[in-house]
Amino acid sequence: MANIFKDKSRMKVRIFFEVMGWPAEALTEHLKKAINKLKNNWKITAEHYEKPVPVDEKNPKMLTAHAEFEAEIPSFAELAIFSIVYAPSVVEIIEPSEIYLKASEIQDILADVISKVQGMDKEIKILAAKNRLLENDNKHLRDKLSIKEQERVLTKEEQEKEGNEYHSALDEGQTNSGSHSKKDHVKI
Repeated sequence: MANIFKDKSRMKVRIFFEVMGWPAEALTEHLKKAINKLKNNWKITAEHYEKPVPVDEKNPKMLTAHAEFEAEIPSFAELAIFSIVYAPSVVEIIEPSEIYLKASEIQDILADVISKVQGMDKEIKILAAKNRLLENDNKHLRDKLSIKEQERVLTKEEQEKEGNEYHSALDEGQTNSGSHSKKDHVKI
């Protein structure tokens, strides 16, 4: 790819990240790992991490953490792909103030972006399908459990009914044999 920057061979950017979750240490560690991974290809010139804070008062366990860093990167294409893969909150181009691209360079960037988006779309569709299967399995199990619960309730009702009939028969002296106990007439 040709030099797309008017007066520079590299691009200087400021990028902001936000993550949510818990515990606080995990959020900060996640942000640091992501930025350290970028150091393999980019020159990171500044880093700043905000202390994790609760997302809202209703759920103080759920935290959000922010990081900001500045970097020098070799190409706009890398920045475009990075933005798709990592989904930063903000990308600010500090310099150069002007970028020149040939049609073929834009085509290459768009091809990379489209490829990444299609890959993500495929993964989302697979996860959505798996989620639907799990929801169906969950509904099937809940229905099965509900039927078992109803059977158990009916059995208890039948036991109570039969037990009441037996006691009524005892009170009236109408049992088949005098040796039967109450438990002989209860279905389990």
